[in-house]
Amino acid sequence: MGGLEDSASADIAKVRSTGAIWVLSIPSLEWAQLPSSTKTTAADPKGRISPKCQAIGEHYIFYYGGTRAEDYFDRITCDERANAAFLFDVNTSAWTDEFTPNKGTYEIPPEVIKLIGGK
Repeated sequence: MGGLEDSASADIAKVRSTGAIWVLSIPSLEWAQLPSSTKTTAADPKGRISPKCQAIGEHYIFYYGGTRAEDYFDRITCDERANAAFLFDVNTSAWTDEFTPNKGTYEIPPEVIKLIGGK
């Protein structure tokens, strides 16, 4: 076979994992990249292949699973020290290992406000 399968494999071969955080604005259906920092090295997921995420509390994203790999064709190995669960604080744009659910409410990131307009 050729054609579509070869093309899809070539496209996947170019995909690299990244630590970038993107948010989708539901009203405008536009994507905005958020800046991010890390409070500790243990809190940093770096780039991961096929992770999942879930909003928890007022302003946290629980990011879990997947595999630490540079791209889809890297050799898959177990994560050292089982580092497969991470927490992102949307209000501070930082990966953190501290969960304080009653501290603050969600604030729309300035990057999203700039993208969709408003105050």
